[in-house]
Order: sequence, then C-alpha cells, then structure tokens
Amino acid sequence: MKLADYDIDAVRGFVPGRDPLLALPAPYDAWDHVAAHLPVLTMRHRTHAALAAMPVLDAGGLVDIEQQRRGFLLLTAFANTWLVGTCATTTIPACISVPLIALSRTLGRMPITHHATIVLDNWRRLDTAKPLAMDNIDTLVSFRGSIDEKWFFLSTVGAELAGAPVLPRLLDAMDAAEQGDHGRLADTLHATARLIGATTTAFLSVRESCDPYIFYTHVRPYLASWPQPGVTYEGTGVGPVVYNGGSAAQSALLQSIDAALGITHAHDLTRGFLMSMRDYMPPRHRAFIEDVSRRSAIRTTVRGANEANLLDAYNACIVAMDELRRKHMGLVAEYISRQMPPSASAIGTGGTSFDDFLRQTRIETVTSRISKT
Repeated sequence: MKLADYDIDAVRGFVPGRDPLLALPAPYDAWDHVAAHLPVLTMRHRTHAALAAMPVLDAGGLVDIEQQRRGFLLLTAFANTWLVGTCATTTIPACISVPLIALSRTLGRMPITHHATIVLDNWRRLDTAKPLAMDNIDTLVSFRGSIDEKWFFLSTVGAELAGAPVLPRLLDAMDAAEQGDHGRLADTLHATARLIGATTTAFLSVRESCDPYIFYTHVRPYLASWPQPGVTYEGTGVGPVVYNGGSAAQSALLQSIDAALGITHAHDLTRGFLMSMRDYMPPRHRAFIEDVSRRSAIRTTVRGANEANLLDAYNACIVAMDELRRKHMGLVAEYISRQMPPSASAIGTGGTSFDDFLRQTRIETVTSRISKT
C-alpha cells in the first residue's frame, strides 16, 4: 500500500498536499465575494439576501480538483449558513443547491458542511515561503469570523498534521507483521504510540483560543445535522434528506489507527455510526481505512507471537488511543455538556448521543489490550 494512491500526503497526512486555492476563476466571483463577507453579512442579518442574490452557476466550469474542493467548501458553508439563519424553511435555494449537488456527485462527498470541507480544505498559509504550521495559518472561510471559531477549525487542522506521521508508521508496522519481523514491528509500534500521544496534545490545543461558551453558541450551530423531516435541495430533485453534521468521527485519522491495530467497534452504539461517518470522508480516504482493515495483520501477529516486547509495544498504542479518547470526552464535556441548557438533548453535531458513544468507544479500545498467555 502506498499513501499517495489514497490521496494521502507523506508529510501532511489527510490534509491536502497542495495548498487550497485562495480564489476561484472569474465566473465564480460571486461565490468568493459572499464567502469573504460572510461574517459581516451575518452581523448585519443580510446573509439570506446576499445568498439569494447569487446567480445559479454551472459547477462544470471547475475543471480541476483544487477548484472543485474550494467550490465545494464555499457552497457547503453557504448551505449551512442558509439553514442556520432561518426557521421558516428547510429548502436550500437553487443558486446554492444546483452547483452543490453537482460537486457532491463529482467529489463523492455529502452536500453539507463536514470535517473534510471545514477542516481539511479550509486553511491557507499566511506566508507561502514558510512551512505549514500553526503559527502560519488562517481559515479560508468562517461563518462569524471570531478568533474562537477560526481557532476551533485550525486547531483541528493542527491535530491532523500532528497525526500525519502515524500513517506511514502504520504501513511500516503492517509490512513488518506480514514479514514476521517482530523486532521492527515492536519498534514501529512504540514510535506509533508516541505519535498518538503527540496527536492528543495537538488535539487539546483547542483550549488555547476557543472559549467553550463561544463555541457552543456561535460555532456549533453551523455544524449541525439537517433536521427532520429533512432538507430539500431546490432544482436538483434531492430531498427531503437528513444528513449528519460536522463531527470528529468524520476524521479518517482515528479510524485508520483503529483499523491498523485491529480495534473493533462492534457495539450497536458505535459500529453503525462510525461506518456512516465514512460516507462523509473523501472516497480515497474511506478506501484507505477499508484496505487497512482488510489487510492489517498487526493484532494477529502480536497475539500469535506472545512476546513481551511486542505485547508492550502494541498495548502502548492501545493505552495512547484510550488516552486520546479520554481527553476527547473531557473536551466534549467542557465544550458541549456544560454549556447545554438543562432541557437540551445530549446529541452531538454528528447526530448521535455523544456521551454514550464516546464511553463505548473507550470501552472497546481498552478491551483491545492483549495479555500474555
């Protein structure tokens, strides 16, 4: 398996290897203009007027993947903005929905804001002569423009970048397992555990500049699922449909690690939801998880070898994954549970009960530890 075959960059991981475009070709100036002014339009309660005034443009003029990704980012942001700003309609106007559905079919991705749009495709380097890093990055689009909102998305980019070195290590570990090279497998798993720890540290950096109250009240609504009875995409024949909103479960990173290590989520609370979240990933990222899950012999090799060093290395990865999930539960409590009014339902933006889901994923992770026989 080669990372490049799955649109995975050797350095940036699931974050695109080429910087996202800063603007679209001239025929799509109207999209760029509205996107650039979304925060001020929101502040002045003019988003609906500005969005409704856009012409219905043919997305077929976006001829390469970078143009298509930017167009898709903007249109999904417009769709979520449209529905957040009104309680009177569940219909997205044709000026948004027609090109959005076209790009959704071209890219094989869901026509709603999700992790791959608002995180993976939503950044730019401040200085292109310097490397991609957290002190050299800004968002391409934001709904309200606050530092808290921007940092929420950018810190998630940072977590993806921190986890990127895990991916080649996983393939190395899979190769070592297939070759029966237990020494290399143990060394690679120890390195993987350390990198998972670094990912957890990066994940927690959201606290630096994103206030929980601001997130809950000003950011989270723009990441919500489409409500029942569903949303209709005017002029496309699509709808009414219900889609999940943005969720950390839509990141291919953690599911790839689970797949390689053989951490199985088979409970009713976890399996169906995690599998459905793959539908919101870019198709080749989804294929990577599926191929890793099918081919990885890491867990089988560790269990069969029953060697202390190999068991320690494997279990170090399990401990690291459990710690990541434990810290994630803490963030969810801090940013959502404690901000909710007493009458609110404990449903995440992905559309599921987050407390029960996260608790069960931890249980399934911890029980993946292998004991010496």
